[in-house]
Amino acid sequence: MAANLAADSNRPAADLAQTKLAQLADRPDVPLPEVLRRVCEAAAEALRVERTGVWLFVNGEKALRCVSLFERSKGRHSKGACLLLTDFPAFQQAISSAPLLPCEAARSDPRTAELFDSYLAPLGIASVLDAPVLRDGRVVGLVCHEHVGPPRDWTDNDRTFALAVADIVAGRMKAAEGILRTAPRPQPPPVQPHPGPPRPHEVGRSGHDLCNVLAEILSHTELVAITPQLPPGVAARLDRITAAAERAVALVRGLCDPAPGDDPGTGEHETLPPADPAGQSPPTDNDATGEHKSLPPA
Repeated sequence: MAANLAADSNRPAADLAQTKLAQLADRPDVPLPEVLRRVCEAAAEALRVERTGVWLFVNGEKALRCVSLFERSKGRHSKGACLLLTDFPAFQQAISSAPLLPCEAARSDPRTAELFDSYLAPLGIASVLDAPVLRDGRVVGLVCHEHVGPPRDWTDNDRTFALAVADIVAGRMKAAEGILRTAPRPQPPPVQPHPGPPRPHEVGRSGHDLCNVLAEILSHTELVAITPQLPPGVAARLDRITAAAERAVALVRGLCDPAPGDDPGTGEHETLPPADPAGQSPPTDNDATGEHKSLPPA
């Protein structure tokens, strides 16, 4: 018998999730990739499911690509997985035509049983609740809530909540695409010739400007990467561009951050670090990559 783990049986978590989602809907300043991460977190907590992900159609609706996935037990975010829909015709038909896809026994449900060998069984998924992401009345993707463990029922509140989450995703995607189309191109600052080698504080200022340019590149590549109907090859290249830009930001930060004892104002008066009584160098923080940051609070 399916377990009843409805969102309304855990009202504090569901209420908190509703509050977070409402705040996200009113925060146009939050970048879309971050919105998707927070939405997946809030939905997974509210429905008490192991996995919540946003998937978009790509390659002429022949495949689904995950643009944001949250695994609740691991607290981990990821993206990039693809499902070739031509291998799952019944599932493709179901998600393209149904207003909602609640499957309590996903491994035996005719609409999702095709996914058993390649997706459901390897991940331990027993039940799914897939809500369509709609743009102009057309399905462009899904918000997938996946329960690991014994099969469970999806209550009316669960289903209503899942549809509301998908509506928020669709609204924020539309707003982000509008910003992408209308955003002015940033103008590079004028290049000022230096009479001699740049001083450390000038290098730091230039590095800050370069980080701003890289942040602009990252914001646009992330927005393009979640565009519906994007060919898989383009999506993969955008992932590589994003990764390269993130590495560049980390390198610039590592080069521009002043070392302990340096004079950040002029760089003309270097101060030696105090000697360690044991004759050892003082410990330093070697994580200068900038790749390990906590998500900002919701």
